[in-house]
Amino acid sequence: MAQTIRIEDTKVETRSGTSARTGKAYSMREQKAYLVGLAKYPVEINLTLPDDVDAYPVGEYVMETPLSVGRFNRPELGRNLGLVPVKSAARVASA
Repeated sequence: MAQTIRIEDTKVETRSGTSARTGKAYSMREQKAYLVGLAKYPVEINLTLPDDVDAYPVGEYVMETPLSVGRFNRPELGRNLGLVPVKSAARVASA
């Protein structure tokens, strides 16, 4: 089963502060989502939104960027996932 991302609402939370490593200010916008197909049940995740995305609309998406394995053998998602709505991906696949 392929992994998909499910978005259930468009609420975005912003986290900001000063980096302990660089001393520079930062701001990150995150949206709650669910990773489907990786485990038996959907896994709640926080997507860090790219600068050009206000919020992903409610729906199911496929990722153009694959998952990577991060610290402690946990899956990691990059910032630019290249999310494509499932309906759009199905149209491309059937063409």
